[in-house]
Amino acid sequence: LIFLDNEIRKKRRGFEYYFTQLSTIPEVKQYKIFNSLDNSFVGVLDEEFVALHGEIGSSFIVKGEAWRVLDIKEDKIMVEPTLDIEAAIPAWEGELIPVPFEVSQEVGKLRSLIASFLKNGEEETIKKLSELYPIDRNSAKKMVETIKKQLNYGVIPDNKTILVEDYENTVIIHSCFGSLVNETLGRFISALLTPRIGSVGLKTDPYRIILQFQNKNIELMKEVIFNTNPEFLRNYLEISLTKSDLFEWKFVHVAKRFGSIAKNAEYGKTTIKRIIDDYAGSPIFKETLKELEVEKLDLEKAKEILKKIQNKEIEVIFKPGLSFLGKIGIRHKYLEVLGPAKPEPEIFKLFKQRLLSTSLRFVCLNCGQWSQTFVLKNIPEDLKCKRCDARLLGIVRPSNQKILKIVKKKIRNLGITKEEEKQFERVRKTADLFLTYGKKAAYCLAGRGIGPETTIRILSKFQRNEEELFKSILEAERNYLKTRRYWSV
Repeated sequence: LIFLDNEIRKKRRGFEYYFTQLSTIPEVKQYKIFNSLDNSFVGVLDEEFVALHGEIGSSFIVKGEAWRVLDIKEDKIMVEPTLDIEAAIPAWEGELIPVPFEVSQEVGKLRSLIASFLKNGEEETIKKLSELYPIDRNSAKKMVETIKKQLNYGVIPDNKTILVEDYENTVIIHSCFGSLVNETLGRFISALLTPRIGSVGLKTDPYRIILQFQNKNIELMKEVIFNTNPEFLRNYLEISLTKSDLFEWKFVHVAKRFGSIAKNAEYGKTTIKRIIDDYAGSPIFKETLKELEVEKLDLEKAKEILKKIQNKEIEVIFKPGLSFLGKIGIRHKYLEVLGPAKPEPEIFKLFKQRLLSTSLRFVCLNCGQWSQTFVLKNIPEDLKCKRCDARLLGIVRPSNQKILKIVKKKIRNLGITKEEEKQFERVRKTADLFLTYGKKAAYCLAGRGIGPETTIRILSKFQRNEEELFKSILEAERNYLKTRRYWSV
């Protein structure tokens, strides 16, 4: 827009902005997931999930299985199966409709009600529940059994009681405050603890906050909950939010809506951080914070809860161990979305099948007149050149069609370029390896990202049998996928 002759007029870009912003639904990029073991397609992840959870080494759950991220490149994510269930995040987690504060409070009241009814016996409790709520006997019985098992632990977390369980490297805060309030309180606690004790993992649901620690400090957590001024809650959260991946992801969408970033623009994380720094305090920056606070958090209600905790209107009880409701929380968060986990032998079997089905091209470096492609499992034990019977065979991928010409030129001293010399030296190393180790060298070189140097490291170690060799190749592949962004083979 421009102001001209006491009138506000649209510039040419105004029309472009209008038509690109007609839809209020943000365009969401999707990433395809591939299993690194056999290159099979696993599924897709939305841009938001990748922005929030998609770090190298992080785990998530798709199609009932847990996967670990090995590499993220453009619109493609390479993963491997993992048995690390507790670290995994359901891929659809962010899409769930939040449970309101009032609903979670009602659940807390119901827990307390069942506990009081149980003083008159289980049958009487089931009968009263069936009268009070439109539920059948089986449903009432399950509810009663749950509270009975929790009573064995000694504390029932309800609408006015918070139970904090200290279990191994995890703290579970049972809080019947709904999705948004628990997310707010969880982020608040982790934001204040992280600078003092290191990284704090956070998962929340409508009835609990789960914190995972590297260096757990319960006394420090008590100090944060009981002594932090609730009026500063917004300030602490805003500082924490603006440094989060969630803020970066949201900022890009808001900036595109404002027209500050082109609709089809894609930026790396470093560039986005620089743009955010440039726009700090701007309307775009403030709008991003506002939308996150409205969509993902409930600051006012969380502040109210914190005040009630400090005024002792809400009781907080700390106990060691894991109660029945705590086990339900962990099972709900990690296990219900999982199918049967693939055991390590099955994962290894998939890898071995893929490796043995890989094709390699063999080139004679003695005469330079012969080359042939073989599937790894079909390589003859006594493979040699069909022209000169030499075993000095270089190994390349079938797609490398130029290597035979380079070898011929080198043998005939016709002169080759620096790049061709580099390629020849590499294939010469593979030929020396094949001459020394035979098929074992071919197995190694068939692995993803495994070149002559890595092959030498693998084969220099004592391998009792072929199974151990394949396991070493699998480990080398995993290492390559984790570090490929920092080096080239």
